[in-house]
Amino acid sequence: MLKEQQKERSLDSRRNSQAGQVAGPDGVPPAKNLTAELSSIASAAQSPETGCDQSARKPPFDVSLFLRPVSSMNPAYPRRSYQALIFDCDGTLTDSMPVHYVAWRRTMARYGIDFPEERFYAMGGMPSGKIVELLASEQGVPVDSPVAAHEKELAFLELIHHLVPIVPVLEVVREFRGQLPLAVASGGYRGIIKQQLEQIGCGDCFDVLVTAEDTVRHKPEPDVFLKAAELLGVVPGECLVYEDSELGLRAAAAAGMDAIDIRTFHRPRTLLLG
Repeated sequence: MLKEQQKERSLDSRRNSQAGQVAGPDGVPPAKNLTAELSSIASAAQSPETGCDQSARKPPFDVSLFLRPVSSMNPAYPRRSYQALIFDCDGTLTDSMPVHYVAWRRTMARYGIDFPEERFYAMGGMPSGKIVELLASEQGVPVDSPVAAHEKELAFLELIHHLVPIVPVLEVVREFRGQLPLAVASGGYRGIIKQQLEQIGCGDCFDVLVTAEDTVRHKPEPDVFLKAAELLGVVPGECLVYEDSELGLRAAAAAGMDAIDIRTFHRPRTLLLG
């Protein structure tokens, strides 16, 4: 009996040796080296001397899953193809809302108007002049709205050096620049928006710029987005909008456009300024 077991082990050892494997103490070959196997497969697939069907020699898993560009992991990345991308500016391309709020607080304080931060964010996308009119009317304070709005914009420009980009959104702009038509559609004033884009190094990234001066109606009405689509020469339903405010998201929906709410992956900074 002992001789038969020894003979069987000897046969197993010879079989493993013929297969190019080294048997373990129990006669079972060790696990294959996966890295070496993949390298061998890749080399065979690239070798012009290999006479076999190359399509049949693929790695046992999809290597491309580990080689996808980082952009495809970006939460701001489009989840399907679109004809154009349209971006809000304040709070979407630039992390400007905390800077705007400091400028608003300083300006409104001179007029004795209270402007809580929560209310400020709820009005995101509304032109400055309309914000002043609404606050002054609600609190019964006589104010020259255009003058006060201009003072607020000047206060913002004094703080613009605090402005930083919202990186995931800016990465999308840089990746699709030159590949898709790109637009900015904002409730802000053109001069202010242009300076913000310059501040984040994206002054020449967009084909179209639509601002408060370009439409009569503003967010939550769809006009700013429809105007952008018209100027880009694309169908509204094939545009993807990037927004950070309820008014802006309602405007995008009214325009028949898909939208990404960047608040799902970005939270505004807290700016500790007086």
